[in-house]
Order: sequence, then structure tokens, then C-alpha cells
Amino acid sequence: MAFLTDQILSTGVTLSDLVHIVVTGDTSQGNPAGSSYKATVGQLMDTISASTIMILSSGVGSVERCGNDNEASGDYSTVSGGYCNTSSSVYSVIGGGVLNTNVLNESGRQTIGGGSNNINDAYSSTIGGGKNNTTSGNYSTISGGICNNAEGVNVTISGGKCNTSSDYLSTISGGYCNVTTVSSQYSTIGGGINNTADGFTSTISGGKLNTTSCNFSTIGGGCDNTSNGLSSTIGGGYYNTSNCDYSTIAGGRENIINESSSTIAGGNCNIVNDRISVIGGGCCNLTTSSYYGGNSVLSGIKNTASSYYYGRSTISGGYCNTTLGDHNFIGGGCSNTTSCYNSTISGGNQNTTNGSGITIGGGSCNTSNGLSSTISGGAGNISNCNYNVIGGGDQNTTNGVASTIGGGGLNITICDTTTIGGGSFNTSIGTNSTIGGGYYNTSCGSMATIGGGNCNTTNGNASTISGGATNIVNGNSSTISGGAGNTSNCNHTTIGGGCSNINNNSSSTISGGRDNISNGDSSTISGGVGNIVNGYTSVIGGGCINTSNCFGSVISGGYSNTINERYSSIGGGCCNLTTSSYYGGNSVLSGIKNTASSYYYGLSTISGGYFNTTLGDYNFIGGGCSNTTSGNYSTISGGQNNTTLGITSTISGGGNNTSNGIGSTISGGGSNTTLSNHNVIGGGNQNTTNGIISTIGGGTQNNINGVISTIGGGSDNISCGNQTTIGGGCYNTINGSNSTIGGGLSNTTNDYNSVIGGGCCNLSTLSLYGGNSVLSGMKNTSSSYYYGTSTISGGYYNKTLGDYNFIGGGSYNTSICVSSVIGGGDSNTSCGSITTIGGGALNIILSGSSVISGGYGNIVNSDESFIGGGYCNITNCNNSTIGGGRCNTSNACHTGILGGRDNKIVDDYSFIIGNYITSDRCNTTFVNNLSIIDLPDGSAGLPSGSVYYCSTDNNRIYYVP
Repeated sequence: MAFLTDQILSTGVTLSDLVHIVVTGDTSQGNPAGSSYKATVGQLMDTISASTIMILSSGVGSVERCGNDNEASGDYSTVSGGYCNTSSSVYSVIGGGVLNTNVLNESGRQTIGGGSNNINDAYSSTIGGGKNNTTSGNYSTISGGICNNAEGVNVTISGGKCNTSSDYLSTISGGYCNVTTVSSQYSTIGGGINNTADGFTSTISGGKLNTTSCNFSTIGGGCDNTSNGLSSTIGGGYYNTSNCDYSTIAGGRENIINESSSTIAGGNCNIVNDRISVIGGGCCNLTTSSYYGGNSVLSGIKNTASSYYYGRSTISGGYCNTTLGDHNFIGGGCSNTTSCYNSTISGGNQNTTNGSGITIGGGSCNTSNGLSSTISGGAGNISNCNYNVIGGGDQNTTNGVASTIGGGGLNITICDTTTIGGGSFNTSIGTNSTIGGGYYNTSCGSMATIGGGNCNTTNGNASTISGGATNIVNGNSSTISGGAGNTSNCNHTTIGGGCSNINNNSSSTISGGRDNISNGDSSTISGGVGNIVNGYTSVIGGGCINTSNCFGSVISGGYSNTINERYSSIGGGCCNLTTSSYYGGNSVLSGIKNTASSYYYGLSTISGGYFNTTLGDYNFIGGGCSNTTSGNYSTISGGQNNTTLGITSTISGGGNNTSNGIGSTISGGGSNTTLSNHNVIGGGNQNTTNGIISTIGGGTQNNINGVISTIGGGSDNISCGNQTTIGGGCYNTINGSNSTIGGGLSNTTNDYNSVIGGGCCNLSTLSLYGGNSVLSGMKNTSSSYYYGTSTISGGYYNKTLGDYNFIGGGSYNTSICVSSVIGGGDSNTSCGSITTIGGGALNIILSGSSVISGGYGNIVNSDESFIGGGYCNITNCNNSTIGGGRCNTSNACHTGILGGRDNKIVDDYSFIIGNYITSDRCNTTFVNNLSIIDLPDGSAGLPSGSVYYCSTDNNRIYYVP
């Protein structure tokens, strides 16, 4: 459904025409859009009063409000309302008001919105309202107010009273008696009283009696402010004057700017006589003229920022501060003065800079006279040279270039690049020297350093005293870390601390202690008392009254130790000594009254102990008492009164041992002696080796006189042959080479390659080839004629008297010939070669290649004969055999007696089986009785010589022929 108001506009309306009336709030006709009614145009006219009717006026196309004495005499002019208004100019409009007049003008187009007694006398000018306002400039506007006068083209007066705008596009927003003059195009007065804008595009935002007299100048407000410079600005305040271009006064009172591009932020009685200058505020501050300008005072009282040429000096605040040079800065304080370039005083009282690039942080009565110098604070400090720094303190003075005093009092630097960190009465005289603090310290050498303490003095270049008292450094690149009364008299020395230490040679070090003296180049004393180093690159670690007299030596500590040779060491102890050798390197690690000495190459060592002495090269004494090494490469590990006289000899311990041979060793024990080379005594007492490569394992009073011989232990053993061994025991003796006695008592071998395993009083006698042996037993004797190698395994009083014989054991056995064996038994005797007696007693073999297995009193008196055992059996002819029995005798060859007793063979090739039989013919076997079992019955199949019986012939026995 279309709305009732959605209709086409009618044309050619008469009083009788109907008008469609819609009452949108009336829903009585059922339409929510409203109700529809009608009326004639004449009916509508009857409801309108005369005063609301616009009527044609005298001007062509003009209209006026009916009945109010308004006159629109200008063509196409309009007076919409009001009373006694006159619009005489073409296209002019008066909206209302009383006695308003648009004055006749050829171009017309004036507008008066309302008000009273307003006069529009310029082309396209506008008066919005107000009273007694006048426009005389084309396109001018007065929005309202009283007695305002718009005289300039395109000017605007928004309101206020008695304001006059006289130049092109100038504006007065309001206020009283404000004036934009005929030379104030584009100028603006925002409001206020008696303000005058006399410059092109100048602005007065408000205030009273403010004047802008130059182009682009601005006054924000305040009273009696005057802006006389191009683009100058006064924000507000009272009696402020800006006399130069691009200057700004933000506010304050009686501030004056006399140079361009300057600023006064506020305060009172501040004066800018320099361009590009700033006064932030305060009272009676002044910036004076310079060639490039830029001097500034940010605040404070009676501060003066002045410069010679480049300007740009700044005073942040304070009282009576003065800058007299370019690029200077004073942060605040009182009566501070900077008089050269690029200087800074941050604050304080009566501080003065007389050089360029200077900084004074604060304090009182500080003076800096050198370029790029700094005084951070304090009082009465003076910097007299370039690049100096004084951190603070009282009455400190720097006289050298690039010198620094951190603080303290009455400190003085005299030469270039010196530093005093603090303290009092310190004096730094040498270039690049430093004093960290303390008092009455003096640094006289270049690049010298004193860290602190009191009464310390450095006279050497690049020297250092870290602290302490009354320390003196006279050498270059030397250091004293602390302590008291220490003196360094040579270059590159170091004293770590302590008391009354003295360094007299270059590159030497004393780490601490008392009364230590270093006279050697590159020497070191780590600490202790009364130590002296006289050799270069020598070291004393500590202790008391130690002395190192030669170079490259070390004393680690102890008391009254002395080194008299190079590259030697004393680890500690008391009264130890290293004496001179050609190459040096002798050492004593600890102990008392030890002496490390050598012949030529040195490098001998004593680890500890008491009264030990090395007299040879590369020797070592581990400890003990009164030990002496005289041969090179010798070692005594410990013990007492031990002595090595041979090269590469060793004594591991014990007492009163002596090693005289090359490469000999005594492991321990007492009163042992090696008299030859490569000997070893493992221990024991009073043992002696006198042959090379010989060894005594231990025991007492053992003696070796042969080479490559060994005595394992025991007592009173003697080895006189070469390559011999005595395992142990007592009173054993070897007189032949390559022989061995395993142990036992009083055993003796006089033969080569012989062995006595043990036992007592055994003897091996001399043979041409040797090899006789006794393995054990007592009083056995192994002897031979020529080839030797006879053996007695054990037993008592056994003897071998021939070559290759063997006695296994028993007692009183004797083997007289060659290759005989007696297994054991008692009083057996073998007198033939290649014979054997297995055992028994009193058995005798008198011929060769015979055997008696055992028994008692058996005798073999024939070759290649055998007695198996029994009692008193005898063979007197070769190849005889007696198996056993008692008192059997064989007197014929190739015979045999199986056993029995009292049998006797006198015929060759005869045999006896039985008792009490005597042979009477050869090739016969004699028996007492013969029993044949399983005899064959008959001869069939039997060989010749066989026996058989015949059962068919009464069991008679027959012989097969």
C-alpha cells in the first residue's frame, strides 16, 4: 500500500483548488499510516496571520516581511523579518533584527542574519547578528558581537565587542577592542582585550594588550606581550617581547627575545640575545650573541649562556651559571662557569671549565683547564691538562694529559695518561700510571699501577703495587700485590704480598711471606720467611731460610734448605742441600740434612729421610737415614746407612747395605753387600755378592763369589761358582759353576752343573764334566771320575764315586763305577758299570751290567748277572741269575738258581730249583722233586726233545728223540 504522502506535486494552484491534508498520527480511518482529509487553498489562507506573509518589495524581484517597516529596495533582495531593516543592494538578504542595513552596492550580495544597527557596506559581506557591527570590506564576515568593524577583504569577526579586522582574510574570533591592522593579511585574533595583530598571517589567540607586529607571528594569550619577529610565537604570560624572527616565548613574565629562531619557555625577566637559542624558564637568565647561535638556558636564576662563535651552549638550571664557549652545557648548581668549547658542568657550586670538551659533574670549586677533561664531582678539584678525569673527592689535581683521579683527597697526577682511583695524598708522576686508592702512594714510572694501601712507591715503568704499605717497585713491568715493606728492584718482577720481601733481579716473583729475597732472574719465592733465591728461573715455594743459589732450581718449602746447582729441586724438610754438577737437576723432596750431589749430569733425587747423600748422576734416595748413592743411576728407596757405589745400583731399604757393582740391587735387610755388577740381594743380613748378575734373595751371611749365581735365602751359604743357585738353608757351599743347592744345611757342591736339592752335609765333588747331584738326605756324596752327572736322591751317607751313577736313597750306599743305580736300602755297594741295586742291605756288585733287586748281603761278582733278592746269595761267574733265597752261590757262567737255600752251581749252563742242591754237570737243571701236570699221553705231534707218558705201558715216561 502506498503511503498517503507519496503524491505528485501539483502546478498552477488557485484559491479554489483542493488541498489534500494527511494527519499521520490519526488512525481513525483504519489506516496505520494516518487519516486523509481535504480543504481549499482559500481555506488555508484564512488561517494564516498577516505578519507571517512575505510580500513583494520595491526592488525588482525583492520580498519583505509584511507589516514591519522593512524595506528590500535592492533588486532581488530579501528582508525575511525583523523591524525597520533596509536591504538596498542587489541580491542582499536581511534575515531579521532591528535597524539593520545592507548599504547600496553595485555588486551587492550582502547578508545580515539579524541583530540591530548592523551595517553591511561591502560586496558579499555578512553580518550574522549582534549590534552596531559594520563591514566595509568585500567578502567580510561579522558573526555577531557589538561595534565590530570588518574593514578588510574576506575578513572575519566571529563576535566580541569593538573589534576591528582591517586586512585580507584576517579573523577576530571574539573579545574586546582587538585589531587586525591593514598589514595583517591572514592574521587571527582568537579573543581577549586590546590585542593587535599587525603582521601577515599572524595570530593572537587571546589575552590582553598583546601585539603581533610581524608576519606569521603568534601570541597565544597573556598580557602586554609583543611579537615583533617573523613567525615568532608568544604562548602567553606577561610583558613578554619577541623581537626577532622564528622566536618563541611560551609564557612567563617580562621575557625578551632579541635574536631569531629562539625560544623562552617561561619564567620571568629572561633575555635571549642569541639566535636559535632557548631559555626554558627561571628568572633573569640570559643567552648572549654568537655567530651560529643556539645557546640555551632551560631554567634557574641569573644564568648566562654565552659563546664565541658556534654557540649551542646550554644551561639546564641553577643560579648565576655562565657558559662562555661554544657547545657548552651547565646542568645546574650555582656560579658555575664554562669558558671554552664542548664543555659540561652538570651541577654543583663555583665549578669552572677553561678548556674544550670538559665535563664537571658537580661538586664545589672544581676547575678543569684542559681539553676533554672531566671532573665528576667533589670539591676543590683541579684538572690542568687535556683529557683528564676527576671522579670526585677533595682538592685533587691532574696535571698530565688523559689523567684520571677517581676520588679521594689531595691526590695529584703529574704526567700524561695517569690515573688515581681514590684515597688521599697519592701522587702519580709517570705516564700511563695508575693509583687505585689508599694514601701517600706515589707512582713515578710510566704505565705503573698502585691499587691501594699506603706509602707505596712505584719507580719502574709498567710496574704494579696492588695494595699494602710501604712497598716499593724500582723495576719496569714489576708487580707487588700487597703486604708491607716489600721492594722490587728489577724489571718484570712480582711480589704477591707478605712483609719485607725483596726482588733484586728481573722477571722474579715473591708470592708472599716475610724477609724473602730474590736475586735470580725469572726466579720465584711463593712464600715463607727468610728465603733467598740467587739463581735465575729458580723457585722457592715457601718455608723458612731456604736458599737457591743456581738457576732453574726449585725449593718447595721446609727450613734452611740450600740449592747450589742448576735445575735442582728441594721439596721441603730441613737443612737439605743440592750441590753443584755440570748439568744439574739434583733434587731433595723432603727430610732433614739430605745432600743431593752428582759428578757431571746431575738429576739425582732424594725423596726424604735424614742425612742421605747422592754423589752420582741420576741417583735416587727415597728416604731413610744416612744413605749414600755414589754411582750413577743408583737408587736407595729407604733404610739406614745404605750405600750404593756402582752405576744403576739399587737399595730398596734396610740398614748398612752396600751396593758396589753396576746395576746391582739390594731390596732390604741389613749389612748386605754387592761387590760386583748386576747383583741382587732381596734382603736379610750380612749377605754379600761378589760376582756379576748374582742374586741373594735374603737370609743372613750368605756369600756369592761367582757370576750369574743365586742364593734364595738362608744363612751362611756360599756360592763360589758361576751360574749357581742356592735356594736357601744354612752353611751350604757351591764351588762349581752351573750348580744348584735347593736348601738344607752344610751342603757342598764342588762340581759343575751339579744339584743338591737339600738335606744336610751333602757333597757333590768335582768331575771333569760335572753334573753330580744330591737331591736330599744327609751326608751324601755325589762324586765321579770324568763325565759326572751322578745323582743321589736322598738318604744318609750315600756315595757315588763314578760317572752317571744314581742312588735313590737309603743309607751308606756306595756307587763306585759308571752308570750304576742303587735305589735305596742300607750299605749297598755297586763297583761295576751299568749295574743296579734296587734296595736291601749290604748288597755288593763287583762286576758290570749286573743287578741286585734287593735282599741282604747279596754279592754279584760277575758280569751281566742278576740277584733278585734274598740273603747272602753270591754270583761269581758271568750271566748268572739267582732269583732269591738264602746262601745260594753260582760259580759257573750262564746259570740260574730260582731260589731256595744253600744251593750251589759249579757247572756252566746249569739251573737249580730247590734247596741244598749242588750242580755236578753242565746244561742240567737240578731239582729236589719234579711234578709234571698235564703230560701228553703219546708222542704224536710232539717235537723232538718233548717228554710224554704211555698209558698203555704202565704210564712210563718217554723222550722224543
